[in-house]
Amino acid sequence: MTWYSYYCFSALVDQLRTIGVQVWYDDFELTVGDSLSRSIDHGLAQSSFGIVVISPAFLKKNWPEYELRGLISKEIGGKKVILPIWHNVTRQDVLEYSPPLADKLALSTDSGKSPLVRELLKVIRPDIHQQFLRAMLARTKALKNMAEIPIDKIAHGTPRHPSLPQAQMARIIAIHALTEEVLPMSLAETVYSFRCDAIPEREILVWERIVACYYVATTGRKFSCEKKIDIFNVLLSASLGPVNVKEGGDFCALTREEIESLIALYDSNLSELELVHP
Repeated sequence: MTWYSYYCFSALVDQLRTIGVQVWYDDFELTVGDSLSRSIDHGLAQSSFGIVVISPAFLKKNWPEYELRGLISKEIGGKKVILPIWHNVTRQDVLEYSPPLADKLALSTDSGKSPLVRELLKVIRPDIHQQFLRAMLARTKALKNMAEIPIDKIAHGTPRHPSLPQAQMARIIAIHALTEEVLPMSLAETVYSFRCDAIPEREILVWERIVACYYVATTGRKFSCEKKIDIFNVLLSASLGPVNVKEGGDFCALTREEIESLIALYDSNLSELELVHP
């Protein structure tokens, strides 16, 4: 995916990359002496989508027009390639620049970074979009850093579901209660995340498995807070795919054997667990 930006979008690009999206972004890829046209052509050739940030600066420069023509050529045949984002422009501004571009449904930077990422993922990586919260937590290590982010600085979009059934709400509250010590999110934030999921029931089932394994792995054991966080993070990562089991790597409080044991627990048939009666 190629990202064209003429104001500071590097943080948004970083967020896309950390959750598994491959991004070609000129500010990161170009170095002194590179051929601009050759580098841009290479980025276009390797990309499935082009996120075009339409801003006042975009409308005044020639290079964006060159890049846009390259993306338009990839849309021949009806394939959706161009994903426009409007920044400080009106529909009339875009219409005067390019009527076909103005006709495309666009996102707006007014919605905030997190909603933008979610909407982009629906198109470019629907697999990641379905597990957005888990991907964000596992890949950015938000379990250890989330408390440092002021809640009032997090931009929220409109969730897919205005409300959830009572039975699902009860299960979400139970999930929140069991993860509260390692996942510093309010109950309102937890519920909001599930309301944003395309299929909340499917995500609830995944989270129930995570917290069930976490409970089995930690109950009755005097682990440090750091170790509990790493245990939870291993299980969270296991829900997304293969886990790096390198000792001293991503999960510093755990040995290689402990990481492998947690992965085996997550992959096991929980109905066959041997639980010892007190």
